[in-house]
Amino acid sequence: MLKRPFLLAAVLVLALFGAGKATGQDVLVALALLLAAGAILAYIVVGIRGSFAEFAERRRIWEQGQPARAKVVAIRSIGASTSTQMINFDLEVHPPGGAPYRAKTFMYIDQLAIPRIQPGCEIEIRIDRTDPRRVVVDASLTPNGYI
Repeated sequence: MLKRPFLLAAVLVLALFGAGKATGQDVLVALALLLAAGAILAYIVVGIRGSFAEFAERRRIWEQGQPARAKVVAIRSIGASTSTQMINFDLEVHPPGGAPYRAKTFMYIDQLAIPRIQPGCEIEIRIDRTDPRRVVVDASLTPNGYI
């Protein structure tokens, strides 16, 4: 959804820049560069706001969600930094008193802990009470308390 406005801004920047260069109008070139800088800044701000919103939502689920256990069905690394990896989890959730079901979530995990979080392992999670498909893995409650 957010990609369309930024794509339109990129097209406008290219059109202004090209028109400015073709006609020798430095004002259009400067306007294109200013618009590009503004679009980049807006993209960064929107990304940061989205990250904070996601963090707040995950924290809400952890604090208010229903405790449960889940079996790790599959994991996939989708990004890494120097000491952590972002991992997508496919889980088989076992809610207390309910039938098991599948859910997906992600979490940043210390790279040293990844060998302990493999398919077949059981981990502690919290289930969103309003949407059981949304689950959160807590670092302090996973195997050995390391992730």
